[in-house]
Amino acid sequence: SGGDNVPRIAGQREDYLKKTLGEYKDNSRHGYDGTMADVMGSVSGEQIADLAYYIARVR
Repeated sequence: SGGDNVPRIAGQREDYLKKTLGEYKDNSRHGYDGTMADVMGSVSGEQIADLAYYIARVR
């Protein structure tokens, strides 16, 4: 578990991570403020794919 307010992402499915990170980037993820959009704003689609690939394989 990632704690009370932080979800566990290690080992999460790669496709889910790409979708979620993309939603954070374009601020379309429901239930979240714009903080992650600010953080993800300069991250490219290729970098999101690379992050998703890596995080999905962390155990």
